Amino acid sequence: MQIQLYLTSYIYKKLLGTIVPNCKKCKCTRLKKDGWYKIFQQYKCKNCGFRFSFTSDLPRRRFNSKIIDFAVNFYVTTGISLRKLAKKIFKFFKIKISHESIRQWIKTFKKAEVNPEIGLIWHADERSVKIKGNIYWLWLVMDRKTRTIISWFFSRYRTYEDARAVMYKTKEKAGRPLTIVTDGLWEYIRAIRKTWGWRNNPHYRVVGAAFGPNSVIERLNREIKRRMKWFSTFQSKEGAINFIEQWINYYNTEKLT
Repeated sequence: MQIQLYLTSYIYKKLLGTIVPNCKKCKCTRLKKDGWYKIFQQYKCKNCGFRFSFTSDLPRRRFNSKIIDFAVNFYVTTGISLRKLAKKIFKFFKIKISHESIRQWIKTFKKAEVNPEIGLIWHADERSVKIKGNIYWLWLVMDRKTRTIISWFFSRYRTYEDARAVMYKTKEKAGRPLTIVTDGLWEYIRAIRKTWGWRNNPHYRVVGAAFGPNSVIERLNREIKRRMKWFSTFQSKEGAINFIEQWINYYNTEKLT
């Protein structure tokens, strides 16, 4: 039992990195060791007398930011369910955590957004997402030069208003393109012309674009489908949006770093 606790503590410390905390109350560095809480070293501040265990470097969190980052990245890169992820964290690190806690991490955890230099040729497409057996639509606009996702939009139907919403969102973020390549969906025609004007229309429409000029974003759609194969269907719209938002953020960050 003692050997197992020692190994667990060692693995956790390796994951945390340097273990030199400051007082969580007054930020003082004058601390003394004051026993143990489970596998975690307890400290007492010599300045204010506050007693704490260094389990997290974040305010109002029980777990360290590296544990949270590991869990969120593992979730968005594999599409594993929250319950299975909680079991794997316990298996690897001997840390008991509920699937609901991981859900809250995913809702609140944000990485710094990367703002690349956007090119002049964009690709737009939409793909279906199931929520409790009902079909919703994820709209994506991607830059051909950097392969980053410029903007996205989540809707119940594929209407002109939905196409206009994603185009307006893209315009607000990246300005005007030279060309936007889309598939044969008719809603794109009016939405793009309404957003950027009827003259000097940047739209290039392709019918049957799975292996043609729009194949760049079709490959992205296949990647999203692969990530979502663990979810035969999402249980809520909020859960689907949280997953999509985190995955797109992760995808853009990894693409440019």
